Amino acid sequence: MFLILLLLFIVQSAAQTILDFSLKTPSLSKLASLIGASPQLSSLLLPAYNFTFLAPTDDAISTWLAGNRSQSWIEATLTYHLLSGSHPTALLSTTAQFVPSALSNTSFANVTGGQRIEASRPDETIFQSGNKTSSKLVSGDYLIPGGMVHIIDSVLQIPSDILKTVTDAGLSYAIAIFNREYFWSGYNPSFFNTVTVATDMTWFVPNSAAALDDIINASPATQEQFTALASYHCIVGSVLYSSSFKNGTKLTMFSGLPAIVRILDDGTTYINSAKVIASDYLINNGVMHIIDSNLMPGNTTGPSVTTLPTIIPSSQPTEIANGTIPQAPRELSVAAYTGIGVGAGITLLLIIIGAMLCVRQKRLANQKGQLNRQRHSRIFELSAGVEGIAQLETRERFRELPVGRNNNSRCR
Repeated sequence: MFLILLLLFIVQSAAQTILDFSLKTPSLSKLASLIGASPQLSSLLLPAYNFTFLAPTDDAISTWLAGNRSQSWIEATLTYHLLSGSHPTALLSTTAQFVPSALSNTSFANVTGGQRIEASRPDETIFQSGNKTSSKLVSGDYLIPGGMVHIIDSVLQIPSDILKTVTDAGLSYAIAIFNREYFWSGYNPSFFNTVTVATDMTWFVPNSAAALDDIINASPATQEQFTALASYHCIVGSVLYSSSFKNGTKLTMFSGLPAIVRILDDGTTYINSAKVIASDYLINNGVMHIIDSNLMPGNTTGPSVTTLPTIIPSSQPTEIANGTIPQAPRELSVAAYTGIGVGAGITLLLIIIGAMLCVRQKRLANQKGQLNRQRHSRIFELSAGVEGIAQLETRERFRELPVGRNNNSRCR
């Protein structure tokens, strides 16, 4: 009994905390009125700690209530604004985060862990909900006991089922495909009922003229063929948001056949050879991605070479100052790159050989200079020796002359 009373106290304390903040904030008076008028909201605003509440302004509430919302819809919608965990704006980035909410009532959502909202901050903080509805941050990061509050400029939209989402998004080709005789339209109610009420669905919906032509050209087809085609466009039991896509991941479709995720260097995502042209449409039981062609059951072939990233020239070429039109850059062939590599290698080899010859020539010149200097030194030595001999002969002659004179004088 004590634990039950303690739990009720915690629940009421959390709701009262959000209500108190709303009452103290002038722009949230209508939100405070909605919370105060609904005893059920006190038990829905969970948890008592570690939460983020997205609080719509009075103007947002007024615009939203103009649609004559029922009390159950009001309570479910405000529950959808209560997010699990603390999410300060400083931790949001350009990469989308899919944050679970407290909305788990199967009358409105059938996603394990609670229906998600998409949070990101490309230039400004944005929270996206059903049908890509964006709610922008007015002001945020208000700390209150147990969590934090962000004030937003519009009410979050609870995601609808896949058929309403496709219709509201204006996906004209997908609508035409869904209305084909054998695809939905009561021809296979068991398949339709299964995928619309299943928990945790991922859809890949084709929306292009080519995809519609494929369906039209396939008529008349059997129920089994269209069921096989439809069941190869969805996954049951796993919600895969775009942030979950990894290059090379093997998906097991509802039909039991595999499909391969491929992500190119430029970030473009393909499911087999079908390009994902829009992603992360939240639906009541999962998520929907838009692709540019039908997925053919069992054919896991990837995108063709022509779908790889290319430089696409403008349809109206820009003229430069001298009146000529700049040419688009041309891609070099493998042979051209090979020729460039060989030429560069030969050039480098010739430079090395030339450097070696220069060094050799310099060494020979140095050796020749040393030989010349040695020869000159020897000549100088020989010259010095000849001069010494001449000097010695001269001195000997001068020494003999005086002796001769003395002898002559003595004879006299």
